[in-house]
Amino acid sequence: MKITTAPEMFSLGQRLGAELRAGDLILLNGPLGAGKTVLVQGIGRALGFSDITSPTFVISRIHNGPLSLIHVDAYRLLEGGNEALH
Repeated sequence: MKITTAPEMFSLGQRLGAELRAGDLILLNGPLGAGKTVLVQGIGRALGFSDITSPTFVISRIHNGPLSLIHVDAYRLLEGGNEALH
């Protein structure tokens, strides 16, 4: 499957989100602009959340619900040369 648009990525996220169960973990790796947050927005929509934004500057965002979503962005930790640790 090749995803070429943001709506397709969002839809994939919704399909993934519909299958998730407590304790599931999804790890994403890709360059800036690859659609990782759009995918998480689709997952969030499937879980009943509509306010998913990138946690790049705060490292993580927790969305509590019947099935909670913890969205973590390690970009500043990995790509920033340990910038967040100084």
